[in-house]
Order: sequence, then C-alpha cells, then structure tokens
Amino acid sequence: PANDRILHSCPPPARQATLCSTPRGGSPGAETKTHAASDDFAIWQGRYSPDGRWILFNAQSRKVLGTSVLHIVPVTGGAWTRVTAETLWADKARWSPDGRTIYFISNRNGAFFDVWGIHFDPATGPTVGEEFRVTNLDNPGRHLYASAAADLGVSQSRLVVPIVETTGSIWLLGSPKK
Repeated sequence: PANDRILHSCPPPARQATLCSTPRGGSPGAETKTHAASDDFAIWQGRYSPDGRWILFNAQSRKVLGTSVLHIVPVTGGAWTRVTAETLWADKARWSPDGRTIYFISNRNGAFFDVWGIHFDPATGPTVGEEFRVTNLDNPGRHLYASAAADLGVSQSRLVVPIVETTGSIWLLGSPKK
C-alpha cells in the first residue's frame, strides 16, 4: 500500500528532480521506485491520494518558463494525466480528505494568486468538470502568499491559506537642513 512508502525526490544518480518512493523504515539500500521523471520537467510536491491509489505532483517546464502543471499518475505506474492547463502556473496541490477534489494555487486570471479546485474521480482517475475558483483575492493590499515557503492546508471543513495583508503609512519628515 502507498502509506507503506514515503514519497521524495529521487536520490543520485538521478540527474534532475524526479519523484520516487522508498519503503517506510527502509534501509539505505531499500528498493526505490521512480514514479515520475522527465528531462523536460522538474518534478515537485508529490502527494498520495487519500485512498493510496494515485500520486498528485507538480511538473515545472524546463523549456517554457513560467509554466507549472499538475499531473496525476497511478501508484502502480503508468502515463501521467494532466490536471491543469499547460500554459499556466499551478502549485501547492493538495487532496481533499475524501480524494474527490484537488486544491491548488494559481494565477490563471491575472497577476494575483488564488486557490482553485477541480473535482476528481478516485475510481477511474480523470478529473471531473472544469477548474473552479475558491478565493478571489485581487487586491495588492490583501493577497495570497505564493512563495516556495507557502503551503495550503486542507481539512474536512476548512482550507488554510497563507494571506498577506499589507498596510502602509506616509511619513512626513522635517525639512532638510540647509
């Protein structure tokens, strides 16, 4: 089962960021399985689905800068299935607790990042329907913090989203000395 294995970046001699798993509590020589690898993409943020049948991951294009696409692959191996558009940025993908929704951060409608979602069929694998917007943060004074250090949290009833509120003041300084 998937929860008997830990997802991680593949160790050397892998030349690029790839996604592997190793048995939990395995020795240094334990069997490492490669789940996703490509010379065209850097692979990040691997997550097992709640039922352990699927792996969700982020594939950042090495050829088309500024694009990052979410994919899924069966734990048993096989072809990648694209979840998000190939021409946009999607990151920090997380499964809902029931495995029927994938949440992610994207700036698909402009300069600001928002949380988006897409429904997923855990029995057969493809996504269901269109992507839907969860947040609508279009104010530079209150925006989603979408750096490498940011993350999404998902529970049964809540999404935890890193939002930054920026305030400012105008300071009046005294006259410069003559």
